[in-house]
Amino acid sequence: MSDLSTRTSPGIGLRLTFGIMLVVLVAWVLLPTTPGNRSTGDRGSEGSAALAGTLERMGLSVQSMRVGLRRLRDQPEGSVLIVVLAAGPLQSPAFNGSELRWVLEFVERGNTLVIAADREHALLDELGVVFTTRQERGRDENRNRHRATAVLPGPHSLYGPLSLAGRGGLDLSESSFVAMYAVDDHAVMARSVLGSGEVVVVADPFTLSNEGLGEGANLALYTGLIGSSLGEDGVVLFDDLHAGAHADRGVVAYARRSGFLPALLLAVVLLLFYLWRAGSRLGSVLPARDRRSALASAEMVHAVGGLYERAGLAGHALKVLSRRLGERVEAKSGALLVDAASSEWARELGDEAIEELSWLQDQLLRLCAQESPGVDEVLLWARRSQQFQGRWMATDTWPEHHSAMRATAGDSPGSRS
Repeated sequence: MSDLSTRTSPGIGLRLTFGIMLVVLVAWVLLPTTPGNRSTGDRGSEGSAALAGTLERMGLSVQSMRVGLRRLRDQPEGSVLIVVLAAGPLQSPAFNGSELRWVLEFVERGNTLVIAADREHALLDELGVVFTTRQERGRDENRNRHRATAVLPGPHSLYGPLSLAGRGGLDLSESSFVAMYAVDDHAVMARSVLGSGEVVVVADPFTLSNEGLGEGANLALYTGLIGSSLGEDGVVLFDDLHAGAHADRGVVAYARRSGFLPALLLAVVLLLFYLWRAGSRLGSVLPARDRRSALASAEMVHAVGGLYERAGLAGHALKVLSRRLGERVEAKSGALLVDAASSEWARELGDEAIEELSWLQDQLLRLCAQESPGVDEVLLWARRSQQFQGRWMATDTWPEHHSAMRATAGDSPGSRS
């Protein structure tokens, strides 16, 4: 029983793995959107839907860019582009060379770029700003937040301190940026002029998120900064693509909109089930000979023998059994069955074996000469033939028995013994 359980345990493990994968697949297909992105379409804690909605209620024109930044070349002068990096580097596509060039050209034409980043990024490298990590100081224990204060007096320093959640900072030593807000002498917000436009870098996306927008002076700062930077025909553009919100395209999105999602899910499940079954063997591995049930083999032999008896095929069964005996004797002695009694092999076995082998030969010739030999006589010959093989030919291995039986499969699958 222990050996059988050991053999079947890998199959149970494969089925369990398949079930887990199926559950994960169903959950992934049924999710309406990717959770936790920082786009204007995300109303969770990290999204920027609150800022976009506030700007719209102020009467400003707000647009979401979900398919790329190529449209920046067609935007009117005096627009503002807000780039918020996604929560993880794998959640959104990276900025390529063309997108970097479009952003810089957009700013140089007289527009404003606001980028909120919590890690190093190609756009920061292009601007010469290095993202750093601040030490854990200046934390408000009650709110579990950092307070950033204005560095120099200015139009945007009158709103009060900002509320930050991260530990990011900005190294401005190799750039033309000027610090606007800092935490413990570490710049967390800076601005610089680029061509006819302006760039503002923030080291913590939390400041404009749905959760952090209402804390400290975050809301007042962004609404005042964006409102003063917009021109007469300018629009506010949110780069939702790099914030983690991909365009709602593809097979799953189309199936969800058209109501075809259940059918698509069923097709995927059937495909996985087919692949799983196609990789499985059709039957179980046969156990060793000494572990097989002798009762099952005996029952099969009796059943097949009963079929031969009811069909009146005793002569045919005798022919099959004699052929099997002849093949085994020939393999041992090198002589045919009719000559085996006088062979060197028979003399080595002794007089008793020669006498039994001679009896089998004589009875076989007598029974084969009859048109319908008796069932009892055939059964007696079959039993003594089996006894002879078991006593004097027991050194044969099971595979040789099996090959001999397969050689006679064209005549019969077995016999009654």
